[in-house]
Amino acid sequence: MESEPEFKTIDVEMLQGCLMKKEQQLNHIRQEVHVYEQRNQDHASRLRREIDEVSAHNAWLSLELSQIEAKVTYLRDQTEA
Repeated sequence: MESEPEFKTIDVEMLQGCLMKKEQQLNHIRQEVHVYEQRNQDHASRLRREIDEVSAHNAWLSLELSQIEAKVTYLRDQTEA
């Protein structure tokens, strides 16, 4: 009967070793996930900034187009009069 506790002790130590290894792997995976999440957030922020810049440029072009259309209309009206 003395061999039975020794056998269980070995199993427990082996399981603890496996558990520690799995915990290390899990921590490593969590760190990788954190890095990817940060990259994604940075990329999303960059894209939002670019969208804002493009929207502002588009608004400026739209205003410029309206001014050109007004000038063309004025010139057309002048030549038809």
